[in-house]
Amino acid sequence: IVDSEETQSAKKKNEPAIDRAALEKAQAYLRPLFPKSNLKHEAMKELFRLAVWRVAGELARGETLPEVLPQGGGDEPGQMNSQVRIQPSGSASELVNGKVELTSLPDIYTRIVEVLKSPNCSAAQLAKMVSTDASLSSSLLKMVNSAFYSFSKRIDSISRAITMIGNKELVTMALGVSVVNTFGDIPKGLISMEGFWRHSIACGVFARLLASHSQDLSGEQLFVGGLLHDVGRLIMIKEVPTYEEALAFARKKRVPIHVAEKEVLGFDHTRVGGLLCQKWKFSKSMEEMVWFHHAPSRGKYAKECCIVHMANIMAEVFLASQSDCGSVTISPIEDKAWEALGLPTSVLAPTFAKADKQINEIVKLFLNK
Repeated sequence: IVDSEETQSAKKKNEPAIDRAALEKAQAYLRPLFPKSNLKHEAMKELFRLAVWRVAGELARGETLPEVLPQGGGDEPGQMNSQVRIQPSGSASELVNGKVELTSLPDIYTRIVEVLKSPNCSAAQLAKMVSTDASLSSSLLKMVNSAFYSFSKRIDSISRAITMIGNKELVTMALGVSVVNTFGDIPKGLISMEGFWRHSIACGVFARLLASHSQDLSGEQLFVGGLLHDVGRLIMIKEVPTYEEALAFARKKRVPIHVAEKEVLGFDHTRVGGLLCQKWKFSKSMEEMVWFHHAPSRGKYAKECCIVHMANIMAEVFLASQSDCGSVTISPIEDKAWEALGLPTSVLAPTFAKADKQINEIVKLFLNK
């Protein structure tokens, strides 16, 4: 675990020295969070190492870590005790296709998409449309001026932003901002919405950074795919009365939330999210990134799905010591998902370093903090 590169990095930041005792304590703290993960897998082994260094740094700074829930036991799936009962909850299709009144995306996003479809669409016309929504305009300008893009000069107009990042990329970012703003009425109590969006934003940032290694992929599209990967959970939290039991099962048996959802409710958030993307007429690749982020090899757009799959795991690892971010355990890497990306493990440490500032800035932007 001891690594001179991280030690030198800490010294440059004037952070407290990380000694072996802190590293061993961090290692012991994190191991229960990886019950289903193969720590001999080259990528997971490196992610675990990076997590140990992050948590050890937090300990060195005197930060208090949340308690890790003990491993549950005793009950087999389908034989839970009275505190966690399987309840019939209909189907994902019923949930999305008429059983509930789903929130619509803001009209401004729909109008932007229609303008973009026009063969005579110009950057000036698109900028004029975006500028009619002050909140969206402000969010997009903050985004293009953040560490997310790191442009050398400040961009002070939507038309300039379109010139710098392109029509389709701007619309993709508008989609992300619109969806975040759409889910402002989720009931408090079951999960921390700030923690939910922090994890989602981290997943989007990691997806964009991983996509940067492939010339044929859109970083903005991968960011939004990562941002929205768990959107189905919001629908389930809002509309499924027994969703709390799935959360209880995940904690008790220490399994990923999508596994608990299937066991307790009969379907999971990936299916709900995929159907929601269909309902909102998102692109097929966006739909698959959401639907197959836990089973990336099932998607036609397999590489995009593999990137969001890895980005989700990286976000869980990155936020492993933040208990409000929704992960009871670190999801395992699907066989061949990492191999499909064709990346060396040496990209993971610098990707974590690049993501740190970007995640914090975008959280502040999206959550108005």
